[in-house]
Amino acid sequence: MASSAETQSLKGPGLAAALAAAATAFTGGAALPAFLTTFALSYGLQAWSMREARKRAMEDVADRKVTIRSAIAPFRVVYGEAVVSGPMIYAQVTGTDKEYLHLIVALAGHRVHSFGDIWLDDVQVGTLDGSGNVTSGDFSGLARLQFVTGTNPQSAFSDLVSESGGTWTTNHKGAGIAAVYARLKWDQDKFPGGIPQIRVLVRGAMCYDPRTAASALTHNPAIILRDYLIAARGLGCDSSEIDDASVITAANVCDGWVALASGTSISVTADPAADTFTTAAVESRIQTGDRCVLSGTAPTGLTSGSTYYIIRGGPRRSRWRRTIPTPSKARRSGLPAPVPA
Repeated sequence: MASSAETQSLKGPGLAAALAAAATAFTGGAALPAFLTTFALSYGLQAWSMREARKRAMEDVADRKVTIRSAIAPFRVVYGEAVVSGPMIYAQVTGTDKEYLHLIVALAGHRVHSFGDIWLDDVQVGTLDGSGNVTSGDFSGLARLQFVTGTNPQSAFSDLVSESGGTWTTNHKGAGIAAVYARLKWDQDKFPGGIPQIRVLVRGAMCYDPRTAASALTHNPAIILRDYLIAARGLGCDSSEIDDASVITAANVCDGWVALASGTSISVTADPAADTFTTAAVESRIQTGDRCVLSGTAPTGLTSGSTYYIIRGGPRRSRWRRTIPTPSKARRSGLPAPVPA
C-alpha cells in the first residue's frame, strides 16, 4: 500500500497467481462463481498486453471512477470533492466456505479530509455502523467498509490484520495513502457481475490558507493552486517562493459574492433522502455553487424559505446541501461562494 520497508505488495505475475489462487479457494473446487470468474479471466487475457503497454496504460484510463486492476498506478490527487475509485492493491478470500472477499482500493496518494457516499457498481451503499458494517439497503449484512484518510503515520486495517491469517499485518500501514477496505460476502443476486466497482465521494486535500494560518478542505482555486505549488505531489516549491499577499488577494476575489440583476423561479421535484432535485426539463441556468431558496409547499424533509446550495449541478438533476446562509459560514464550509438572492 505504501512504498516503504514497512509494507508489502503483490506485483505482476505474483498478483495474478494470488488472485487465481483466491478464486480457486473461494469455490472449494466447485464451479467458479461469477464473483471472481469475470476478474480472473479478464486479468489473464490482459496480462500480455499490459506488459507491452504499461507506460501508457494509466493514460488510457478515461474514467477516474473505475477500479483499476494493475500492478502499477500513479498517485491520484483530489482537491475539493470528487467521486473516485482507484487501483485495487490487495485481494484475498477467507471464510469456512470461502465466502468473504477482502479488497483494498487506494483512493488518493495524500491525506484527505473525509469520505462521503459510497457505491458498489451503481448502487449506493446504505448506513454504516461504527465498525463499517452496512446495516441498511441492498448490501445490508453483506459488506463492511472501512477507511483511512492517508495520515502519516496511520495504522493498518485491524480487522483485516485479524482475518487475513497473517497476509496483511500491522506493518501494512499505507502511510500517506487514503484508501477503502471492503469485505464482501458472496451473494449471487447482489453481485451478479463479479467484483463490483467501488466508488467513494472523497473530500480531498487539506490546503493551507494564509488568511487563517490553518489547513482545511477548500474549493477556492487560489488556495488550491498555492497547495499544488508547494506540495511534493505538485511542483515542490519552497514557501519562500510564494507571494502570500497575492494569494490572499486572489483568494478573496474567488470568495467574492456575485450580484445578479434578478432571481429566477423554477419548478422542481425534490428527493431529500438522495439530496437531489429534478427539473421538469433541461435547465442550464442552475449551476454548481448557486444558492436556492425554497418557496411554496416544501417536500417532506425540506423547509420552505430555507436556503440550499448546489454542490453538483447537471442538465436536469442536481445535488444540494443546506448550509447556514451567511457568507462567512458558507466560505468556512468549503462550498463555492453562493449567489445572493
